[in-house]
Amino acid sequence: MILRNCKIIDPFYVIEAGYIEIENSFIKDVGAGKKVEGEDLSGLIVLPGFVDSHIHGALGFDTMDADESGLKRMEQFLYSKGVTTFLPTTMSCPFENLVRTLDFIKDYKAKYPSTSVEGVHVEGPYISQEKKGAQNPNFVRPPKIEEVKQLVENYKDIIKVITIAPEIENAIEAIKIFEQSGITTSLGHSAATYDEFFKGYMAGSRRMTHFFNGMSPFHHREVGLVGGGLIHEDMYIELICDKIHSTPEAIKLVFKNKDLDKVILITDSMRATGLKPGEYELGKQKVIVNKTSARLTDGTLAGSILTLNEAVKNVISITGFPLKDVLKSAVTAPLNSIRLYDRGRIRKGFKADLVVIDEKFDILMTIKNGRVVYSV
Repeated sequence: MILRNCKIIDPFYVIEAGYIEIENSFIKDVGAGKKVEGEDLSGLIVLPGFVDSHIHGALGFDTMDADESGLKRMEQFLYSKGVTTFLPTTMSCPFENLVRTLDFIKDYKAKYPSTSVEGVHVEGPYISQEKKGAQNPNFVRPPKIEEVKQLVENYKDIIKVITIAPEIENAIEAIKIFEQSGITTSLGHSAATYDEFFKGYMAGSRRMTHFFNGMSPFHHREVGLVGGGLIHEDMYIELICDKIHSTPEAIKLVFKNKDLDKVILITDSMRATGLKPGEYELGKQKVIVNKTSARLTDGTLAGSILTLNEAVKNVISITGFPLKDVLKSAVTAPLNSIRLYDRGRIRKGFKADLVVIDEKFDILMTIKNGRVVYSV
């Protein structure tokens, strides 16, 4: 496959008029100028595929459903939003339910080796009751070390991220075990002081879950997790840019104080994404969804109904950064955070995970592993 007469925007360069040659799932060649053969994109824009490393569901499906048809429907929906790699995300639940979901994803990946499902983000149950957010309090608890070792032994290739509160019992030992196995730990749903944050940092954690939300806030006498995320340049921080979880001013604050390749755009979207407003469910709790947000009956935010292409547009609008730079947050940061280096660039030798858009940012085509998986 050859894509020609296109504008190429990589996180680190722009070619105003060029071509991309794809062979056997990978990019074979990229260059400026014209090619006689191939698909003429008539000046459309080609980007690397987006990455959503924290997403619970869409189109009525939730990761905890462990339903193959639902996950396939969600995967296709995400292709239509330009997402070519994602991590279905769990909720706090009994350990046996978590294992069932991990086995489901493991089997799904084996059955569909070209899937955009890269693995799982485990969010809960190893979090703080005080900062549980929309997690079901009946299932929130500290980690048992024997469970941690079981997860590493059986699922270290499936679990890509696990959220953990560093101040709870056994958390620091668990962080060390997960990180040594190659699983990225993400500090979140936590009431930790800065000192408690720093213990997690020293144990190996370099990521934070939905920054500002579900964590100890900044105070000039106790900077908490928010302060920790801003002080340490090597901390990756997730950010939900729907202008609800964080105001435009908060989003500006983050991007003024963090390099773009350390900010991870996520959606944290739940099963109502792509559907009409109404009553839904998250973690066995009722969720009320309107046109802009999803909330528990007490008003607590319960994930989002955001899509990643909209998050990218919001960041561009709020910060004024060019698309090339924002791709570092939509593609580079989430991939680097989980040590996945075979995609995310429009360069020879990288996986051909690409998105074609127009000047209005409409998604016109998505390519996964060199194959067109969505087109208008």
